[in-house]
Amino acid sequence: MDTDYKNIGTIEITQDLLTEYIGAVGANSESFRDIVPNMLVVSRSIAMMLDRFKIKDGAIHSTQEVQNLGTAKVGDVVECYALKEKTKTMKDMEIISVHCKFQTHGDNIICESRSVVMVRKNG
Repeated sequence: MDTDYKNIGTIEITQDLLTEYIGAVGANSESFRDIVPNMLVVSRSIAMMLDRFKIKDGAIHSTQEVQNLGTAKVGDVVECYALKEKTKTMKDMEIISVHCKFQTHGDNIICESRSVVMVRKNG
């Protein structure tokens, strides 16, 4: 992994976690017998990313891009890595872009994401 990226945590993919995700998004469980949707790990990583980069409470998660490169399976442990890319200021809002990579089995990157969050600069 590129040394600029920080390990922000791991996600153990369990059947219970997959079942909880399927229920939360209203998906058909038959679609996810053998694969885990990458959005499961991306969504779980957002809190880790906010915590790692000390982004203040009250942040608004405004956009999410995901590039799928593979998939995880139940039983996998996904390592989450993040890089705070850039910060812009517009009026009283700080706009923060974070790029994440999700890895299983050594060097197997299953997906990458870019999150943009906004937070009051002096709030």
